[in-house]
Parts: sequence; structure tokens; C-alpha cells
Amino acid sequence: MKLLDIAKSWYLFIKADAEDLQKAETKINICDGCPDKVQMSEFGQYIINAVNSESSTYKCGLCKCPLASKVFSAGTCPAGNW
Repeated sequence: MKLLDIAKSWYLFIKADAEDLQKAETKINICDGCPDKVQMSEFGQYIINAVNSESSTYKCGLCKCPLASKVFSAGTCPAGNW
């Protein structure tokens, strides 16, 4: 089931509608203040920027997911922030 959630979050990262974007923005604003947010590797940054150059190039330090797609996930924050 986790793989399906990851695939859906990447799909929404690429093809999100206005409602999905609003939800993701709320989550990323919470992530921006989290001490577990870490910069992605140069390769990870390249991949994210290739899809959307305005997206976050950080990842969650707990689950290691890129925040650009993680915030579109139906799952919860591993730190319990959302």
C-alpha cells in the first residue's frame, strides 16, 4: 500500500489541481519550520528541478522522502506535524 501512496503523491506533484496545491502548500509551510528538514543531494535536486523548478529541494530527515512530493501524500508526517 505504501508504494501506491508514493506513486499517487508523485502523480499529484506533477498534475495537481488547485485544491491539491492548496493542501500541499499548507503542509510545506509546516515542513519549512521543522528541524528534520534537510537539503537533498545534488542529484535529488536535479530531479526535482527537472519536474518543477519552483518546488522544494529538501527532504524529510526522518523518512527520507522528498518534500516536493511528500506534501501531496495522503499519509501523515512521520514527526506528527500534519
